[in-house]
Amino acid sequence: MYKEYKAAGAEVVDVMQDISKHLGKFFTAQETLVKVVKEEETKPKKKESSLNQQALDRVLAQRRMAQMEVELRETLIYQSPPELGAVYTDFLEMRKVIQQEQAQEEEEQKQRERLKSWQRRQMISDLQDKALYLVVVAIVILYLYLMFWLIVMDRRVRWGF
Repeated sequence: MYKEYKAAGAEVVDVMQDISKHLGKFFTAQETLVKVVKEEETKPKKKESSLNQQALDRVLAQRRMAQMEVELRETLIYQSPPELGAVYTDFLEMRKVIQQEQAQEEEEQKQRERLKSWQRRQMISDLQDKALYLVVVAIVILYLYLMFWLIVMDRRVRWGF
């Protein structure tokens, strides 16, 4: 009896590993599709493809993603072994947690980039201010030098010494 339970346990582990491997492939493909759609939305619009074609491509990609998610849900709910329990519900909860973590990390990254950009602009502004002060001081010194030189030249011309 122990051997039967051990064999059944090994089968469950094998099934879970097989499901995990296929789900990993599915999610990799889904993430790739999401990235492609996001890149299409952010990159400059191509002149060679029409607006209608771009819209159709996006809609078809989004519908295909939704269809793939429905198929995954049905597979995990109706075709998974009972040993896995409510794997789809657990999956949804974990995905929500991971999405929140990723969204928070992205927001923190954007905040760091904004801070770096602000610091860079501030540093450039400070350098420009210092350069302006240096130019003004140089002009004032040059003006004073020329005034004293003119006074000395006037004295030499008028009084000869």
